[in-house]
Amino acid sequence: MRLSSSSLIGITLLLPGTANADDGVKVNYYSDTNCQNYMISVFPTVGQKGKCYDYQWTGQQSVGIAECNFNPMAWACQCEFYQEYGCTGTKVTKEYKPVNPNWCASNPGHGFKSMKCKIFSTGI
Repeated sequence: MRLSSSSLIGITLLLPGTANADDGVKVNYYSDTNCQNYMISVFPTVGQKGKCYDYQWTGQQSVGIAECNFNPMAWACQCEFYQEYGCTGTKVTKEYKPVNPNWCASNPGHGFKSMKCKIFSTGI
């Protein structure tokens, strides 16, 4: 798969953050609309309030929360996927829970260019 020239700039800036699985959330990009044809994985920055993470892979039409590395205090991961950079435009919210995960977001013909992810904890 090829990246667009604007994506190449984003990858150069974001690549160090994509390799850290300790962040807790792994997001996969897919070329189809039902999260079946895997393309690439990223590990977005996770914080209590969630930070905007710009990332776009050419040809992707769906994204999914592939892993949520739970610690003893966590009970769910949530990502908001946006059609535009800077966490703007059409938004789709998905959650990944140990029971009944709802993890795949589809945006045919457009894909997603940014996201905010966070882990929810029990606070105990």
